[in-house]
Amino acid sequence: MPVRKRGNRWWYDFSVDHIRYRGSLPQARTKRQAADLEYRLRFSVYDGNDLSRMTTTLGEFVDEVFWPWALVNYSTPRQTHWSHVVAVKEFFGMTRLREITPIKIERFKNERIKAPTKNGQARKPGTVNRDLGVLSRILSMAHDNGLLAENPARRVRRLRDDNERIRFLTLDEQERLLAVMVGRYANSIKPIFIFAVNTGMRRGEILNLGWSDISWERNVIVVRKTKSGRHRSVPINRAVAEVLKAKLQLISSGKVFSISPKTLSSAFTALTRRAGIENLRLHDLRHTFATRLSDAGTDPFTIADILGHRDLSVTKRYTHVLESNRQRAVAALTGYMNSPPSQGLSKQQLSQ
Repeated sequence: MPVRKRGNRWWYDFSVDHIRYRGSLPQARTKRQAADLEYRLRFSVYDGNDLSRMTTTLGEFVDEVFWPWALVNYSTPRQTHWSHVVAVKEFFGMTRLREITPIKIERFKNERIKAPTKNGQARKPGTVNRDLGVLSRILSMAHDNGLLAENPARRVRRLRDDNERIRFLTLDEQERLLAVMVGRYANSIKPIFIFAVNTGMRRGEILNLGWSDISWERNVIVVRKTKSGRHRSVPINRAVAEVLKAKLQLISSGKVFSISPKTLSSAFTALTRRAGIENLRLHDLRHTFATRLSDAGTDPFTIADILGHRDLSVTKRYTHVLESNRQRAVAALTGYMNSPPSQGLSKQQLSQ
């Protein structure tokens, strides 16, 4: 029988020149629709077309090609990409790759931004843009594999993203946080807090840090599991050295910090509430590190190198100079009005 129904889906099964072709017909709702689609597929094979290229769905391509590739090529694919892959598969999973158009991607974008998060909050444009980025990467890979003539996602504009978060820890807030880091928090959270403020490392980078990544000879930390997948080194200052030496007395192999990401984030949230600090996340300590480097006069290239940014425009988000520094910088221009800079050497000076 050319078509048959299994569960809620119709399937085709036929042979041409002793080669068997079978698969699902997700768009068919009735037997007549399934038979019509099967007829078109059969004659497409007679015309010499590659059936697999015409019938592969996005869900099948993700499961068989994209995700196995991501597990090998992305440093932390499950944490950084899986939620976006799920969102893409929920919308396009049963859609054939060749049927994904810019209009359908626009519909996905619009529905995604209107849908609230699991917590009932409004979804941010940056999140939807990352969904679109993952979708574009999937379709680009399908194009590279000959399943698409082009990547339709390239013709879809991203949402305007005004989600840049400007939040760093003030010295007063730091004192209040350190004051509540007592008891069990003194040995578990306080060392990580000091470490984060003085290295600018991400939560995952800190928790994945092993003793083999500490180079005492060079006085640097080698960060291997990074978001970009590229190694970088972070200098060790006195505060970080004291944390490491204290930890070294307790354990000298394996990971430096033995705490789960969820426990760390929950404890940090509880401590900020106890200290009366609002709207502060653990990742803001990275922002604090970069802002303090900028306030100390460190050039953006050095800050970008330590943070592991490949684009200075990203670093700029983390280097908001304090208002007092901005005032001093502009006030310094007054000197140019009182004592204009030299316009160059005179002819008499040049002849000497």
